[in-house]
Amino acid sequence: MNEPEVQGSGDKGGGVSIAIGTPDEWSEDVVQIGDAIANLTLTEAVALSQYLEEVHGIKPASSGFIVPDQQKPEQAPEKAPEQTEFAVVVEGVLDMTQKVGVVKVWREITGMGLKESMEAVTKAPATVKEGVSREEAEKIKAKLAAAGATVTIK
Repeated sequence: MNEPEVQGSGDKGGGVSIAIGTPDEWSEDVVQIGDAIANLTLTEAVALSQYLEEVHGIKPASSGFIVPDQQKPEQAPEKAPEQTEFAVVVEGVLDMTQKVGVVKVWREITGMGLKESMEAVTKAPATVKEGVSREEAEKIKAKLAAAGATVTIK
């Protein structure tokens, strides 16, 4: 039998085709091996692939598709954990004539003294309370907004 004729070049990214001859020139061994491979089950084909790679260093060519047995089940995207703790932030006072009312509510909520409360409201944005539930944050926001503050919940 003649040596295989290699056509094309593998180092330029092109495919390599090997002309081995016609079906009547194939040896009985080649036909038997080819038929045996064609009749393998999926599990046997995977085992053969692993054997050839581990023992002989022969890696299979990329097939461009995924064998159904090897597909990973689709997972639902993970939801971000639901926020359970919130911070109430005074962004400012709508009308400076209402600043005294906002300071009073601030003191009531935080327990701070008059001077500290006045400074906090003056330098807004400032966090009134952190780590509170959504319900409590809404109540605090409502009190401060009624007093004249611009409030956000974060």
